Amino acid sequence: MTILISNTLGTALGDFVATSSGLGFERGALVFAGLLTLVAAAHFFTPIQKSVIFWAAYVLTRPLGATLGDTLTKSHAEGGDGVSRHHRYSLAGEPTGYPPGPGGSNARR
Repeated sequence: MTILISNTLGTALGDFVATSSGLGFERGALVFAGLLTLVAAAHFFTPIQKSVIFWAAYVLTRPLGATLGDTLTKSHAEGGDGVSRHHRYSLAGEPTGYPPGPGGSNARR
């Protein structure tokens, strides 16, 4: 239940910061990357319990992923890069199940 709530709220927080705050997707991602950097610094330089550090990092990765994903996939009109899902998976080196052409390397066998 905790993971479900943190994933849902983290994604919603990423969308809120990127769209409703007016920061946009790239700056929103920078905000969450900066917060994760602070959590990493807290891990090394403060006596904060490691379980608190873990959960802070865990929760912050969700909005970071949401804003980075939106940066890639949203259209230019929405403030993103407009990368198609197929192209995004190709960039990540993940098979999509859809061949890029006849007999392509991603074809299902």
